[in-house]
Amino acid sequence: YKDIELVKLLLDQGANSSYADVDGMTAFHFVVSKYDFRYIKLTLDRTREDIINNNIENIVRLLVLHGSFVNAQNKLGLSPLHMIREFSGHHSLNVATLFLQFGAKCNLKDHDGNTPLHLAIERGSDNMVLLLLEHGA
Repeated sequence: YKDIELVKLLLDQGANSSYADVDGMTAFHFVVSKYDFRYIKLTLDRTREDIINNNIENIVRLLVLHGSFVNAQNKLGLSPLHMIREFSGHHSLNVATLFLQFGAKCNLKDHDGNTPLHLAIERGSDNMVLLLLEHGA
């Protein structure tokens, strides 16, 4: 509860929600890793809350519209596309498709040399592998 109040205070005082934290985590990284809508709602234009319906695809679209960078890498070199493995089922494919439509690079390497394709293969996600291959991985 205290964290959400602090985020709200910072944003109300003009903090830029598109900056990365000390670990290189941007709003997209948090969406993919945390899926915490309390924080997402605070980072977006509050007049658009009618659009936010706890649907990750809408959140991704809104973040892009508000200037978030789909290829941002954290201090481990992970982009949001690398981190989609946190989701399961259709959400991961839908979000990956959106990231790719908005210009996500499917061949970015993390600091271990892994691309999103490597991680999808490691995870055994055949549909994600096909999607990434269709987009040039």
